[in-house]
Amino acid sequence: MKRFKKYLGTGLLVILPISLSLYIIFIVARFFDNILSAPIDGIIGFHIPGLGIVIVLLLVLLIGLFSSHFIGKKIATLIEKIFGNMPLVKKLYSPIRDIVKTFIGTDKGKKSFTKVVLVDFPTKESKSIGFITNEDVTINGVVYSSIFIPTTPNPTNGFLIYKKYAELKILDVTVEQGINMVISMSTVSKHEVLFKEEK
Repeated sequence: MKRFKKYLGTGLLVILPISLSLYIIFIVARFFDNILSAPIDGIIGFHIPGLGIVIVLLLVLLIGLFSSHFIGKKIATLIEKIFGNMPLVKKLYSPIRDIVKTFIGTDKGKKSFTKVVLVDFPTKESKSIGFITNEDVTINGVVYSSIFIPTTPNPTNGFLIYKKYAELKILDVTVEQGINMVISMSTVSKHEVLFKEEK
């Protein structure tokens, strides 16, 4: 009976994340496919599976191309200000925008997180995983590095602290691995994480 429970639990751990991920992708894909391909289906007289997804990808590419130029940037900035100032919409829009910019990248094509560090937080006796967002921040003549310390298991909230770079312990893991450690509450992290030697 114990082995049965063990195998059943192991099987669920393997199947459920995959199944739920595929299901969400399927629902989103079908939603866009049904909405965007419907007008074209009416014109050509038959349905082409996946046409809506192709249209979405093309639209995203075109918007990205347009927004990369001067006029497009101005329009994108204006739209961002409008949504960011709307009383109810900004509560949803602003966090989503910040999350996307953090995990996908900034306008310069660089991700907001550069390195994973171990810092004394919230007390000197405890350690927390943090992410360097800027290595060179001058405050009252002193140079610090800004560190974002996310909460677990939701990494979109957290604390911003400032430490001198020399005081930081850089971990030998990628940013993606660091985020995974936070989200999984370190249950799927490496058994041994080493400090990275700075060159």
